[in-house]
Amino acid sequence: MRSQEFIHPPNPATPLWISTQDVSECEVRAQLNRILQSGTFKNSERLQRFLKFAVECALDGTTDQLKESLLGRVLFDRGSEFDPRTDSIVRMEAQRLRRRLQQYYEVEGGDDPVAIKFERGSYVPVFAHTHELQERGGICETRPLNPQTVAVLPLHNQSGDPEEDSFCEGITDDIIYALSRIPGLNVIGHTSVFAFKGFAGDVREVGANLGAGTVVDGTVRKSGNRLKIFTEMLDATTGEVHWAQTYERPIEDVFAVEAEIAEAVARVLQMTLAPPVSRGLVRSAPNMDAYLLYLRGRHAWNRMSADGYRTATEILERATSMFPSYASAYSGLADAYTYLAIWGLARPREVFPKALQAAQRALRLDPSLPHVYSSLAAATAFYE
Repeated sequence: MRSQEFIHPPNPATPLWISTQDVSECEVRAQLNRILQSGTFKNSERLQRFLKFAVECALDGTTDQLKESLLGRVLFDRGSEFDPRTDSIVRMEAQRLRRRLQQYYEVEGGDDPVAIKFERGSYVPVFAHTHELQERGGICETRPLNPQTVAVLPLHNQSGDPEEDSFCEGITDDIIYALSRIPGLNVIGHTSVFAFKGFAGDVREVGANLGAGTVVDGTVRKSGNRLKIFTEMLDATTGEVHWAQTYERPIEDVFAVEAEIAEAVARVLQMTLAPPVSRGLVRSAPNMDAYLLYLRGRHAWNRMSADGYRTATEILERATSMFPSYASAYSGLADAYTYLAIWGLARPREVFPKALQAAQRALRLDPSLPHVYSSLAAATAFYE
């Protein structure tokens, strides 16, 4: 459905209902009341509050309030410390709201005169007369999901130790990386899938919001030198499980397990693994100590805070000192230096040369790693 079929306020000062489709404020408010009183919404106080707040802002011309940082504090009681980069509550509730509105118009609201809808990636509602939309093919947005588009959700830590979160995140990233190197697969990136960290809802909601026809989920339990990884591959359209496997191995076999998971997903999707690709599916480390040190550094970096970047720099400096042939450690160190400068935590002229040097060293050590090029690009762009 084309976005121009809905009314977008050109700016906060322009009344929303002035358009060629002529949806009046009175019509919008009447439609809002129908939705709030419907069986689809009556037991969802949080979604009612979200929808009402968004519509009122749009009608009042105060859409500047519909920002993620403000919505978290106003609607979801997250307090003044709320950071949308580390707390996905607003994105998750917006996804639920879009899905619930679609269900409403499919069942109860099929004959309603006005449609209220949210475009993907926007918290500003748009309105239209439903008869005009039905002439163009209906109100509800449908998008076929391609099974060869894969989303790997963050693996759940079952070790009972929060310190092992970095290990679980690292395994998730390695599986994403391994799948991305298989020709014919489209793999959703880290930032998008990690918005669903801790998600325990319907996998079909994940697929609909990420545009992925296949979802990989699982758990990790690390106990001493033993590792137990459970993974399953699900159809994001039906929710059915296509494949599931449990691996119990020594921790040193983690790289082999990651490759096996990627190969199994490809096999079920009937993709062909080229021999050079299958041999190099997962980026390896000199040893497990190096790998765990790198993961702790990356985990600190992913906190996206001043303390996190400083901690990441210390850990990854130690990693490159102990393991001078480990390309990924140099790439992580380059990112840590870069973000110290971006956040104003260190003088750019002092840390950017170190970032460039670390990224260039990583590139010399292993030019096949995509994140090395990303690190070098970021340091070069911001510094030069």
